Amino acid sequence: MEDPWAALVGEVRAWINRKEKDPLKGFFFTGGTWSGPPPAPSRVETRTLSNGRPTPELWAVRYDHFDSEIKARRWTTNVSVTEVGTREWRISVQLLHWLRPDYLGPEPPTPQPSKPRLVISLLDSKNWIGRIGSVRLKARPLTMKVGKGRDFAELLRDAQRLVPIVLMSCDRKSGVPKLDSVSLSRALAGTAAVYVCESPECDDELEHFVPMRFRSRNGTVRIYAPGLTFNKDWTAERHRFFARDEIDRQGEEEIIGHIVRALTRSDAWRGLQSSVVSIDDIDARIRERRLTELRAVGTLKLVEKDEMLNLYEADSLRLDGDNKRLKDELEAVKDRSTLAEETVTRLDYELEQSRRLATEARAQALAEGNALQAVLALTAWPEKPRDVAALAVEVSSGRLTFSPEAERALEKSDFATCQDALDVIWRCLRAMATDLYDLLMQDLPAQQVADMFGSRTKFELTWTETKQTKRDNKLMAKRRLVYEGREIDITPHVKWGNTAPQLLRVHFWVDRVDGTPKRIVIGHCGDHLDTYRTKRRQ
Repeated sequence: MEDPWAALVGEVRAWINRKEKDPLKGFFFTGGTWSGPPPAPSRVETRTLSNGRPTPELWAVRYDHFDSEIKARRWTTNVSVTEVGTREWRISVQLLHWLRPDYLGPEPPTPQPSKPRLVISLLDSKNWIGRIGSVRLKARPLTMKVGKGRDFAELLRDAQRLVPIVLMSCDRKSGVPKLDSVSLSRALAGTAAVYVCESPECDDELEHFVPMRFRSRNGTVRIYAPGLTFNKDWTAERHRFFARDEIDRQGEEEIIGHIVRALTRSDAWRGLQSSVVSIDDIDARIRERRLTELRAVGTLKLVEKDEMLNLYEADSLRLDGDNKRLKDELEAVKDRSTLAEETVTRLDYELEQSRRLATEARAQALAEGNALQAVLALTAWPEKPRDVAALAVEVSSGRLTFSPEAERALEKSDFATCQDALDVIWRCLRAMATDLYDLLMQDLPAQQVADMFGSRTKFELTWTETKQTKRDNKLMAKRRLVYEGREIDITPHVKWGNTAPQLLRVHFWVDRVDGTPKRIVIGHCGDHLDTYRTKRRQ
């Protein structure tokens, strides 16, 4: 395939074209807008961020159209394509629906979760390999074959498995599963992998590799969430189990509906989320980079000051929209919880997850609001490196935090006397709060994170020290400190320059919760920490 990016985006265009009967030429790949004919016009809008590359770093489309059955309902499909490596892209698909603001009438029924045909088409195609983490994605059920029990158990425990796995065992009387595996796998395409046991003999084989509380046998169905650990029995309830009598009582269609709704509506079942979902995210990234460029200029012209003000106002509107969206999502979760007719175990689990999501959403909204307020309150650019660093932390929406040791190191560093100190410290910390944080969220290999961070920001990222330095306990002790009651390792660091005072080293630790990065803790910021080489010179 000569141009795989164009082919991938072309698949998206072909999908919309089949629905709208329009070729969508002249704008789809490069950015622009198209509106369909009245009386119920659809709208297609695309956006790109190229950054001088042969193929765009980011591309997204927003496709709005009316519901074919309920005229007051509109649908929005957001599709984004993010370059993550050579001939490798992350595609994100988001499906939203809402009623016209002026609609007055009986509340229409909530639509059943559905999957855009685009996702199924890509996963069925021979031209593409769909994967999330270690799991190969298909739009059809996969077979758990007799003799492959050990491999299947290893897949369940794999830390790189970032999607749920639905296992359907065979009923011993009929010899087949009690649910339609084809319908379920099509409905969960791109969201989960559906495995079907080859025969009832698989139950006996899995007994040797899967602990009792985690098994699914004799016609039962189980959903294995990412992050499974067999040595913690009390976590078994997290991996939802449907017994045979429950399937018989509620019926095949109802159980499939339960599974599809649960896996498509809640982030708790997914181990990977994209930082770029829609054209709004690309617009925000463009504004952020432009703001960084304007701040680096120094003295701004009047037209540049006006541009900066407009960018701040645009960010304010985006934050307002994000806050409203989060509130709507939380209300929707509460409504669905009220109507749910499931077992006590599942209700307890979903309530716990909803509270966690609500707490995280409120904390994120508050952090973003504080960041915006800090920017709007600026009357003059800080004149000291420590104040610039404090501002970078304040506008990071909680992604960065400075330890007292880092503050003291920056204050007394030779770097602070450097003529470029204000510009360098701002660009470095903003790069860590944006590019580095986003790369960490993608769960990429460490060296790939370092390479991509370097190419995007021109700062160098190093995860470790030389062998000689690591052998010296006194030197490595300088790379450990106690932060909020925990001992942390700040060996990883971002580098700029090689000769003082034109030299900056920012050592950090990634604070993770359940394996997901939550913030980057700066443990040292300033001059070079002692190494084996500098120790010898002394």
